[in-house]
Amino acid sequence: GTLTGNLNLGDNVRARFGLDSDLQIYHDGSHSYIDDTGTGHLFVRSNGDGIYFRSSTNEEIAHFNVNGSVKLYHDNAEKLVTTATGIDVTGFTNNDSVTTSAYAFKSQSNSTSASTHSWLRNPNGFIGGFGTNGSDLTFVHSSSANEKLRINSTGIDVTGNIGVTGTVD
Repeated sequence: GTLTGNLNLGDNVRARFGLDSDLQIYHDGSHSYIDDTGTGHLFVRSNGDGIYFRSSTNEEIAHFNVNGSVKLYHDNAEKLVTTATGIDVTGFTNNDSVTTSAYAFKSQSNSTSASTHSWLRNPNGFIGGFGTNGSDLTFVHSSSANEKLRINSTGIDVTGNIGVTGTVD
């Protein structure tokens, strides 16, 4: 038959689909649920531009665009977007480490010396690093991993030779 009006179901009354009630939609009085308890996947499909998730106040949560980007939002502000070449992030990221096809970036803290160092490596080995040691900013050389430059409250300290092209004022 055809339902031409509303179908009102009370709290904890489930709309069940499938021979074994594999798909259930219900509200428990506090939260709403879509349960897929059968085998296989739960597919949400669209023959339009995509699928959008929004809050009841129409704030954006996520966009899943057909043949295009995925956009994730925080407090209605776009924060992460997939693109044909990767991802675009708006704001800061907190990472323990990041690896790309060419370089790896690692941050490391030492609680005993109050220092934090970040290291950059390529597939062939160590490139260099920088970090803080107390309030100083330090840089290390790629082949030796020894400190070569320190910027502190009194100026700049260099370990090794300085090569200059041009005029130093």
